[in-house]
Amino acid sequence: MYLARAERLCEARRTPVSAPPDRQEDPQGFGAWLAQIAASNDQLARAWQRLAMPPGDQRQLRDLLALRRHANDLYLRSAEAFEAFEPVTGEQFLDAAMQAEAQFRKDAKMYGFQICAGSDSPGQ
Repeated sequence: MYLARAERLCEARRTPVSAPPDRQEDPQGFGAWLAQIAASNDQLARAWQRLAMPPGDQRQLRDLLALRRHANDLYLRSAEAFEAFEPVTGEQFLDAAMQAEAQFRKDAKMYGFQICAGSDSPGQ
């Protein structure tokens, strides 16, 4: 029941993602693009967190949401760096975010998520 509700929520909140601006040619544009996606992911995580979790799965789901928030925080830090014309720092945060995102996707799929495991993920 929880999984189906969460998946419907993720499906309803999915938005088409435009192609990112080139990071080398337009770092500010890329940063703005990344910040927009991170904001959308944050809204989704907040809505997902409000769902009643199965008592036996609360810890696992809280950990999964914490990982989602961690990846999102790294995406935001990357966006800020690109927008400030600090591409080296932006790339470092982007690499870390993508690693956290990959772990989130893996853990989400192990729980049984399909749609939520692939929601609007930058660089993927």
